[in-house]
Order: sequence, then C-alpha cells, then structure tokens
Amino acid sequence: MSAVPNSSHDPALRSWVASANQPDTEFPIQNLPFAIFRRAGSPETYRGGIAIGDQILDLRALNLHGPFSGAGRGAGRCR
Repeated sequence: MSAVPNSSHDPALRSWVASANQPDTEFPIQNLPFAIFRRAGSPETYRGGIAIGDQILDLRALNLHGPFSGAGRGAGRCR
C-alpha cells in the first residue's frame, strides 16, 4: 500500500515557486489552500486566490487570460 493518497501528495514534488520548496513553509506544492485576499493597505475588493509558498496565485488575474470555462470562470470573484 502506498504511503501517500495519490501522486499530488508525493513529498518529492517540487514547485516553480522557490519558497514552496522550503522545508518550513506552510504551503508547499502538496498543500495549496484557497484564500481570500487583497493587497496589504489597499482598499481594493477581496478576491480569490491559492496560497503557494509565500505567494498567492490571483485567480481573478489568471481568469483574465481565459483558462477557465463553465463554473470555474467565477472562481476568482468573492461575493
């Protein structure tokens, strides 16, 4: 029996985000939580993102490039 549920949990996986490969990070490539964020000190609207290492993947900005369809198109909007 495998020690990991599937290949996405493989401890040998590495990220293109350097800080996600650090041993003390809370958000390695195996743990990518959804988040709601806005830039510090900004009055902008909160939006959806995915934490990875010490960075956030901005789903709204990503959506502007058109990779999502169907229900996924609204992933970056917070209501």
